[in-house]
Amino acid sequence: MLKEVFPDLATSAPLPESPDIWEATRIGVDRDLEPGLRRVAAAELIAGCLEYGLNNGIGKFVFVMPLAIIKTLLIRAGCSVALLGEPRRIGKQLTAAAEIVITAQQLDRVRRASGLNKPVILDTTIPYQNVA
Repeated sequence: MLKEVFPDLATSAPLPESPDIWEATRIGVDRDLEPGLRRVAAAELIAGCLEYGLNNGIGKFVFVMPLAIIKTLLIRAGCSVALLGEPRRIGKQLTAAAEIVITAQQLDRVRRASGLNKPVILDTTIPYQNVA
């Protein structure tokens, strides 16, 4: 989606393109959840993505999201996020392209910031063809 629909959001460098870079644009948590449960679900979702990435040779996730969601979903959960260009208004939302480098340190930060003390997925070796 980033490359095909929003390439103009990645202005600070050429768009990263490699088999070990995956797009994670369509990630979210049910807005109807109670706020505390929503934070836990978001943290577990992010930690699970990082766990899967670490165990399957994924180096980065790139994505397009409203800046407010980057701040409240990813940064609040402990992720270090790098913007790939200047945010731009799309509809009513200030939107940005960004990336997260997948490292053990990144996962540790998310776990510490979110109060997670163990893996959130049991089997991180699921073949990528089966991940939806």
